[in-house]
Amino acid sequence: MSANLPCVSIITIVYNDREHIKDTMDSVISQDYPMIEYIIIDGASTDGTKAFIESYIASMCDITLKDTQRFYMEATHRTKAHFTFKFLSQKDKGIYDAMNKGIDLATGEWCNFMNCGDRFYAHTTIRELFERYLLDSGGGHIILSMAIHTSSMIIPTQKSFMHIILPTNITIALFINPPLLLLH
Repeated sequence: MSANLPCVSIITIVYNDREHIKDTMDSVISQDYPMIEYIIIDGASTDGTKAFIESYIASMCDITLKDTQRFYMEATHRTKAHFTFKFLSQKDKGIYDAMNKGIDLATGEWCNFMNCGDRFYAHTTIRELFERYLLDSGGGHIILSMAIHTSSMIIPTQKSFMHIILPTNITIALFINPPLLLLH
């Protein structure tokens, strides 16, 4: 089934958060999903975040494009041929401007915003989500995924989620088809 999985663009917005960006990047990089385009938009950080991201990408990738005018680079992971990076660091007008810059760079069939400091539940999260989504429903425009970090449970039903116990720590990931983002 993995040969038929669509490319997913994961977008991380960051500004002056050197402390957490590595954990987020590692979480995305560790995914076993076969087609990931990882887009990082940095708001011209001044705390070392920009330099860390650039050097971390360079340590594991072949740089395929570098534009120092606007500080933009593209790279391909050395051991994961279908894992690419796009990194843009420039001043923005706030988080929504930065998110729109990420959407503009996205070429995947699906888009996910992974906040700096957040992590996927497991290295199999994206693959399992898309394999199940495509098998169970055959497709659509929005996927909502929830991972619980307590003993609470959310049970998916045919049309909604049935809440058993209100969890204290829940991660919600939304994957959206990019044309839908551009329409609204």
